[in-house]
Amino acid sequence: MEKLNQIKEFIKPYRGVISFLLAMFIANIFWKLSIRGNEYGIDEILLWQMVDISGLFNIVTQHVSDLVYLILHGILGMDIKLQDLVFRFDTGENIRIVWGCSGMKQMFIFLIIMMLSYGSWKNKLWFIPLGILICHVVNILRISVLCLIAYSYPKHLELYHTYIFKYAFYGIIFLIWLVWNEKFSLIERK
Repeated sequence: MEKLNQIKEFIKPYRGVISFLLAMFIANIFWKLSIRGNEYGIDEILLWQMVDISGLFNIVTQHVSDLVYLILHGILGMDIKLQDLVFRFDTGENIRIVWGCSGMKQMFIFLIIMMLSYGSWKNKLWFIPLGILICHVVNILRISVLCLIAYSYPKHLELYHTYIFKYAFYGIIFLIWLVWNEKFSLIERK
């Protein structure tokens, strides 16, 4: 019994982070069990519980692509073309934006984490949309930087896409949750 109490005392300071990781794991498992379709697929039919949700993902993916194009072409002045969700660079490189690039999975994971987090629903009603908006902006910036990498350093694209930015995105979600946990959920506990 004393050993169990020692373990509880050791874990106590990390309880919030453990809860975050557990909620993220649950959300990711739920996503993988609920959504049918390859996130790297092109023109893939996506199903959620046998309901076709492809239209929603196509709209969001097009929106993200349009905003990235606005940043790269409209603001940075890059010589780039966007055609059928494919960015075509004057260097000959191409990047296709698929539904997995929409950021919807990360927004869903953030939503589940927040729903499972301690705190008042009154605060969650404004914090969750703000967090989703931050995730959306981060995703647009992520894809914009990936396009810049593809343009200037195409050999490094896979490293940044698959490893660095993917986990950095989850790090951003953790930081958003950390703000919630430190500033808003504690108000309710006190």
